[in-house]
Amino acid sequence: MSEQVRFETPEDVALAFDLAGPASRLAAAFLDYLLLGLLFLALVLALASAGVIALGWRDVFDAQAWSQLSSFTIAMVLGSGYALHTFYFVLLEWRFSGQTPGKKALGLRVVRDGGYNLGFGPAFLRNLLRPIDMMPGFYVLGLSAVLLSTRRKRIGDQVAGTLVVRHDHAPAPTLRFASESYARLERPMFNFDRRVLLALPKETLGLLDGYFDRAEALDPGRRAALAKGVAGPLGKKVGAEIEGQEEAFLKELYLALRGLLGA
Repeated sequence: MSEQVRFETPEDVALAFDLAGPASRLAAAFLDYLLLGLLFLALVLALASAGVIALGWRDVFDAQAWSQLSSFTIAMVLGSGYALHTFYFVLLEWRFSGQTPGKKALGLRVVRDGGYNLGFGPAFLRNLLRPIDMMPGFYVLGLSAVLLSTRRKRIGDQVAGTLVVRHDHAPAPTLRFASESYARLERPMFNFDRRVLLALPKETLGLLDGYFDRAEALDPGRRAALAKGVAGPLGKKVGAEIEGQEEAFLKELYLALRGLLGA
């Protein structure tokens, strides 16, 4: 039975996510490290071919040949491997909505606390601390932290404010409100200032996407409560009077942001 984490809106409407367990996270990491190993091998071969390190490509697997390299060369190779390791996870999780190839294969995803999309800062911080989670080997500290945490967080997740959730495989969604745009609305109920929209947090569009995804599965009463909880803070930020028009406001704000950001 999977565990869930629940986030409450101001109207006490819970958004639930299934937490990823240690076994699935380890399996995802195993797949990622297989790919990382191939990338590191390609990096070493490229350095050897370019003459950056004094190794023939046939000596890459020769321990004696490695033992004859200088300490500086060994440090350079290890530093390059660490950089590859860090930015593999950072860039992939950032650019692909919290998923590396391993996580995608296992149906996992990294999100920020509250269920928000992962940004570059949290992705960088959680993976910068990954070597600490790996100590003293085989992710002993990280797995211990996951088992002791109520939200199954390793040390990097606790510092970065992130968690790993199950992200069920599903067909790619079609564009929401595909035939509509804010610019083509005949009588928009709300007028949005471009500068105010640009000042909104960058995850606002993702938050609205998440709202529409969840709202479709709710009964009218809970949907209205959820709309009120989501629309209230956003209405204050854009200076809009939205009493009784929460769902219309969220739709027009979504269309306006999508047109502005080209999403």
